[in-house]
Amino acid sequence: NNSLHRTLLMKAELASTTTPNAFRQNKINYDSAIQRAENAGNIHEAGFACELAGEYMLRYGMFSMVEDYMSRAYSLYKEWGGVAKMESLKQRHREHLKKSLLGAEDAKSTCTTTPEELTIVTNPSIKYDLISVSSPNHFTV
Repeated sequence: NNSLHRTLLMKAELASTTTPNAFRQNKINYDSAIQRAENAGNIHEAGFACELAGEYMLRYGMFSMVEDYMSRAYSLYKEWGGVAKMESLKQRHREHLKKSLLGAEDAKSTCTTTPEELTIVTNPSIKYDLISVSSPNHFTV
């Protein structure tokens, strides 16, 4: 059945709200929906099921599994070509994605620290401002 995965996903979502502590059964429901969606060739729906499973795990404090589900969702969306879904996951769950999935620029965190706070003290009488020493203007070839 080409839409069985949708029924299984709805069952998983319903069970996650009505019986949230039935972890083992809820995980089986999500995993079944994911597997069926992949088997049916609906990788975007498998990605969506992974995303929902990850959110369930996060909601109920099952942190060890959140990264696996969210990263798998990201990979499936990437395979599908779902750039908007990938960006959405990065915006909402960056900390739950495996760093290896994110490009070099994406893996960098945004610096909100002032130059005065970014100081290295190697000798108490000499202070180096990280912004200044990392500026390309200070390097000679």
